[in-house]
Amino acid sequence: MIWRPSKGDLSLFFRQFAALFRAGIALDRAFDTMSGQTGHPFLKRISKEGMAQSAGGESLSGIFSRFPDAFSPEIRALVEAGEKAGTLDSALERLAGYLENAYRTDMEIRSQTFYPKLVAVLAFLIPMVPRVVLEGIQAGIAYLAALLAGALIIMGIYSLLKLLCSAPSFAQSLDGLKLSLPLVGKIVRMTASARFARTLAELYKAGLPLDRGLKLAGEATGNAAFSRMGAQLSASFLEKGGLRRAFQEQGRELSPAVLNMMATAEKTGELDKVMDSAAGQLEMESHYGTKKLVALLNPLLVALSALLVLHQLMGIMGSRFETLNQIRNLAP
Repeated sequence: MIWRPSKGDLSLFFRQFAALFRAGIALDRAFDTMSGQTGHPFLKRISKEGMAQSAGGESLSGIFSRFPDAFSPEIRALVEAGEKAGTLDSALERLAGYLENAYRTDMEIRSQTFYPKLVAVLAFLIPMVPRVVLEGIQAGIAYLAALLAGALIIMGIYSLLKLLCSAPSFAQSLDGLKLSLPLVGKIVRMTASARFARTLAELYKAGLPLDRGLKLAGEATGNAAFSRMGAQLSASFLEKGGLRRAFQEQGRELSPAVLNMMATAEKTGELDKVMDSAAGQLEMESHYGTKKLVALLNPLLVALSALLVLHQLMGIMGSRFETLNQIRNLAP
């Protein structure tokens, strides 16, 4: 199976597409050019199939809708809005910027959490060394086998959770639990709120109706609890007409920064600028929050590694002393 393109791959893809449209190149020829330029196998396949479909009169949003694994609902909505407004090139350029920002945020989080993940893995591997040194390679292999068995159990639990998350109610409960976790929950909430605000700003700029924008912004966060909130916000906005009131009643999952700035957005009518500002603030807070959490976790993981090594040494020395005592008891 060909892997899905990352946000970085899509950002480059849309930026190149925007340049081709700005140069006045027809859709089928643009797809033909992209099939030769893009290095991603999935996007190359999409470009080749898109060339044939666009030659038959299919629109760009219609072609993208055939590939939901690559193009999320908010991406397809932004492209469709650009088509209707006759500003597809600028819509694709904005979309590239939006995806580039999201990709940069994801990479920052991965970069910041890489070292703790590495230390966590080493914390369980390092205790194998004293076993190999003091008891031989067979003891090390036995320890490694126990680790692998534990890893398989964890993978099984993870796979089960992924399967259960196919039920919306379970996914919403699990993602809601993530928001309430100490330390981590605040960062998850800020990150999801920033993505919600950033997506809503882009959809509003593109001219999408607010009810649809709210729903799509919730889905774009990747958090089922936020997705449910987006649908509730959309329904509340349609029913009562007031954006601020809808957020006060249904925006419980959002960070206070977004809720507080919604009053300003409604007064000024500049929802896109206000939401972009809120997203920038939350992204910065999430960045520093993650750095603080990593600074807290690193010494704890090192301490855990030391405790595991000490536990292994005490176990080995204990078995040695027990053997010596047995030998002494057998002696005449």
